[in-house]
Amino acid sequence: MPSDASTPPIRTGFRRPLAPNHAHAVGAELVSRAFAGSPDYDDLWIGFTEPHRLGESAPAELRTFWSIFSVVCNQGIWYLCSAAVPSAMRPLARRILVDHGLPRAAAWQRGPHPPTWFYGLRRLHIGADFATPARMCVLELHGDRRVEASVHLLAVDA
Repeated sequence: MPSDASTPPIRTGFRRPLAPNHAHAVGAELVSRAFAGSPDYDDLWIGFTEPHRLGESAPAELRTFWSIFSVVCNQGIWYLCSAAVPSAMRPLARRILVDHGLPRAAAWQRGPHPPTWFYGLRRLHIGADFATPARMCVLELHGDRRVEASVHLLAVDA
């Protein structure tokens, strides 16, 4: 991940209260490092949400994955979401995001994208299944239409 001490952190839009047995895998500092250099960096914000699984827009085989990070572009306005996970899974979720998820999400956000790409709602979800071996999924949506859905087996240690 790029690291520049002079890069200001991405601003926090909201932070939902969490149950004691949940935590966010990454904070604004790691996310800021991953997205540093983005042409829209100064306009980005991040929300920290409660834990949830991938929703109804996900293919059935991905609905058991925990959502751990999302990038959203709504009519050209970008924002990021870090979803909490069960505390016991935090180290593994963090490793998945640092090694695989955040670089993938930042590359998707940077594009390139044609001007018409920004019409409507675009989302990239990074999900995790904490079984052994760990799996990460990538789900890209345009509105509720699936653009990409893939699962990756990962050799990561917490």
